[in-house]
Amino acid sequence: MAINEARIDGTIYTDPRPLAENSGIVEFILCHQHWDVNGTVLFIPVEMYEALAEMDQAKKGKPVLVIGKLVEKQWIDSTTGEVRSAPRLRAVELKDLKPSHN
Repeated sequence: MAINEARIDGTIYTDPRPLAENSGIVEFILCHQHWDVNGTVLFIPVEMYEALAEMDQAKKGKPVLVIGKLVEKQWIDSTTGEVRSAPRLRAVELKDLKPSHN
């Protein structure tokens, strides 16, 4: 049995935009700072259902925890005709990481 669950925290770097017309799916870029010796920053493409994005008020600059699974996006390079691929995160849940002010 394979387990494919990813939990990545970061800041929403771009406002969600439709992945394709009338698809009901939006995509955004998550900026994740990996605190190693070099202070690496990763920009991770995330896709999620539009209704979930609206419900969680996903917007640029919001700190979140994205829970989902890694998937592969494939396309054909228009210049070379070769098949290309890249990983992305398919979100099933967003959790607000903004501290609450009680």
